[in-house]
Amino acid sequence: MKYRRRLAALAAALGLGLLGLSVPSTPAEAAPTWTLRWAPDPTVQGLGAFETLEDDRADSHTSFGPHIKVAGDAYRFDMHMVDRDTSTDRQRHEVTGNRTSSSSYLNWNLGETWRVTYSMYIPSSLMATTTFTHIMQTKQPGPGTSPITVTSLRRVNGVQTIEHKVIDGDVLVGRTNLEPLQNKWIDIEYEMKIGDGTAGSVRWVVKSAGTTIVDATKTGVDTFLADRVRPKWGIYRSLGDTSGSLRDTYLLLRNMRAYELTAGTPGDTQAPTVPDGLRSTGTTASSVSLAWNASSDDTGVTGYDVYRDGTKVSTVTGTSTTVSGLSASTSYSFTVRARDAAGNVSAASNTLPVTTSADSGGTDTQAPSAPSGLYSPSKTSSSVSLAWNASSDNVGVTGYDVYRGTTKVSTVTGTSATVSGLSASTAYSFTVKARDAAGNVSASSNSVSVTTDAAGGGTCPTAWSSTQSYVPGDVVSYAGHKYTATYYSTGAVPNDPTSWAVWRDDGAC
Repeated sequence: MKYRRRLAALAAALGLGLLGLSVPSTPAEAAPTWTLRWAPDPTVQGLGAFETLEDDRADSHTSFGPHIKVAGDAYRFDMHMVDRDTSTDRQRHEVTGNRTSSSSYLNWNLGETWRVTYSMYIPSSLMATTTFTHIMQTKQPGPGTSPITVTSLRRVNGVQTIEHKVIDGDVLVGRTNLEPLQNKWIDIEYEMKIGDGTAGSVRWVVKSAGTTIVDATKTGVDTFLADRVRPKWGIYRSLGDTSGSLRDTYLLLRNMRAYELTAGTPGDTQAPTVPDGLRSTGTTASSVSLAWNASSDDTGVTGYDVYRDGTKVSTVTGTSTTVSGLSASTSYSFTVRARDAAGNVSAASNTLPVTTSADSGGTDTQAPSAPSGLYSPSKTSSSVSLAWNASSDNVGVTGYDVYRGTTKVSTVTGTSATVSGLSASTAYSFTVKARDAAGNVSASSNSVSVTTDAAGGGTCPTAWSSTQSYVPGDVVSYAGHKYTATYYSTGAVPNDPTSWAVWRDDGAC
């Protein structure tokens, strides 16, 4: 037995296969990898995706309803100037933590490294202030505790900026101008090594349309106070601003993910299951639309590789895509493979042969995508204001049809509208469809139900003037209705659909 072990050892040392013997190798320690721990779907988990939520003005503005809610595929945080009162010097509408089930949530513990990624929409009405306006924080549990890190909208020498700081030592991680990032979806990546004293580190990345705007890291910082760390999102602002930047506003978040760095542990070697049900949902002379059923994985599917005739043409995160740039009347074969965060790739799906349409002289037959995130930012006793996220189209969206129930009531070119002529104290249901120049119409948006206010009355205030400059809080009358200014303006007509963010219709007077 000793003789055989010596021969085996010698064979291993010399790289020889003496006597056909082999020595089992010890698996190398896996490289650190990011493991997906949290990926909420607003349409499924709703606000149950978070450990706690704080709507500290729920009792002061009950007619509006919840200030934190699901809006399409996003989470929405509304902040109103009407909520201001004398009992506090600040407003807070935030969600906290990462809940993975009805009874379980993630702990960010000392010595661990975590990364959160999400997309964020900051409208121009959510402005930087001279005091503080936080839109993301990390904190330890418990009321009244100080934040560990914060993402803030802050005026610096009169310029609106977005910045990230470590509170201990007032360490600036990164900062950039805010205004170029407003009124569009931007992508955020935040990474924290949780360490006491100087053992922590923070990385903050901001991207716009795929371009990196900020990629900043600070090491040797304190990122731990006690117990554990929890992320927070929403709007938390001081009412002491001196720049006149406080107004009715909102914040949108979507595509939220949390990953834990699993370093020095055996790596994930299990590939996702094979995507099945690959099918074509539409063809044109130059494109093929595909859809398939989702794969599953022990740690989570992160994307799908789409292949055309054996060549990978794209990687997408959802279960549908459109492959463009094809030739008319041509047969193509498509397959899809799923992948996870560790880079494991599934076997190929079923092979789908598809032949593109004949070239019909450039006729566009592809409908726009369905509008998403339909909601009502305001209402009166006789009207409802609506807003939604823009649709996309292979040629271009030309307008949106607005429906009350099954009746089309208007067509607009922007992403907002006001439906008038309604009855007081009445519930209405609204949807929106997008259309393009060829007359193709999308599927319906999500449906939103709104109940109009009770009928008002009384004496009308001073009439609106096109030459007068108005500030938030000014009250005027126009066309038999009372309006309250929510934004600075000159010449913005109160009942113009494009002025819904400038004037609030308080009903007939």
